[in-house]
Amino acid sequence: MEKEKHNKKQITIEWNGQGFILWRSDQLFDLSMRLYLCEVALRQYSKVATSIEADRFADSIRENAAAHKEEISIDLCDLSEILNSIGISDEDKLNDIIDSSFNCDISERDSLKKLGRSCLLLSTLYDYIKFNWNVKERTTFLTTLALYNDTITSKSHESIGYWSAKLEEMKRNKIAVATRTKKKDEKKAYLSEMLMDISPGDKKAFKQLLRNAMNKFDCTEMNVRALIKEIKTKM
Repeated sequence: MEKEKHNKKQITIEWNGQGFILWRSDQLFDLSMRLYLCEVALRQYSKVATSIEADRFADSIRENAAAHKEEISIDLCDLSEILNSIGISDEDKLNDIIDSSFNCDISERDSLKKLGRSCLLLSTLYDYIKFNWNVKERTTFLTTLALYNDTITSKSHESIGYWSAKLEEMKRNKIAVATRTKKKDEKKAYLSEMLMDISPGDKKAFKQLLRNAMNKFDCTEMNVRALIKEIKTKM
């Protein structure tokens, strides 16, 4: 019996180098915006943006730039001019910017800023290659960017994860401090009012005040005396 013949379809995959470079650039730009939004959340004690929310924010930045395209005059063949457009001057050393991210400790808050700057820098360099595809050093340039890209991207996600968790801890601590402050203010208000009715030297009334405050606020005599001392200091 003859074996049944199968007609296999060949799928041709065309490599789109410039399309890949554009994707890489966009991914890094989006990540830089997410790092920035994480910084904002820490300052404001607000919710950290998700990757989807950060992508939308990045898209709005792109749309705004596109809307003012005619007002922005940048020579896309001039790397120095491109870097200046994102706040990196000729005096800044690109290796120093990248190295500061490689060596940064994600438990330090400024890691978000360092990594965000590196992501924006790498995104811009990918853009430069996209618009200057025939540059002689393209292969070397892209190989170097790929090595930097993986480490910076990985470390950026670690930093976002660390500070997202840290922010929740900061929020809990802020609430705890506010609660303690409110209770302390309530105690001082009560004691201030009661002290006004006690004559200087009336030890019996003072001891009664101590007992009443201890029972009312479920605290020690030492705590009540410390609050009374604060009140009298400010009188």
